[in-house]
Amino acid sequence: MKKCKWLVFLAVVALVGCGSDDSVSPTPDLADAWVGDYAGVGAYSLSNGQSGVDSPTTLLIEAATTKQIMIAANLVYGTGRNDEASAWAMVTPASEDELEVQFRQGTSRIVFLLSREGDQIRGSIVTSTLRIGGNWTQDQSMTIDVARQ
Repeated sequence: MKKCKWLVFLAVVALVGCGSDDSVSPTPDLADAWVGDYAGVGAYSLSNGQSGVDSPTTLLIEAATTKQIMIAANLVYGTGRNDEASAWAMVTPASEDELEVQFRQGTSRIVFLLSREGDQIRGSIVTSTLRIGGNWTQDQSMTIDVARQ
């Protein structure tokens, strides 16, 4: 009886197999294409109705790992101590020339839509807050056009 159980077990293993022939391909290292210091101009819009164009903008992108980058964007729209719009996030790029990422933390959401052409990055960064009733209200938005320094 024990031999019969072992034969059935071996037959099932032989028919089903002990693994998969499919291999997992490694994720490409796309972070290096984005890394650099960028500077240029940008437009902004704030929740208090203030907006403007041609404001100095910086974008710092550093490699966190071989596959992830840290993005820090800063747009200065005035001369006061807090007259700036900023956003930062750690992302894993899916492409060398486009980045579309949305982050949520608590009641906040940041959306990055960036495209890269050579040493130039263009796009927008929007920060929103979830209000009572389930409505998202835009706190700040930046439209940037920066070049690698």
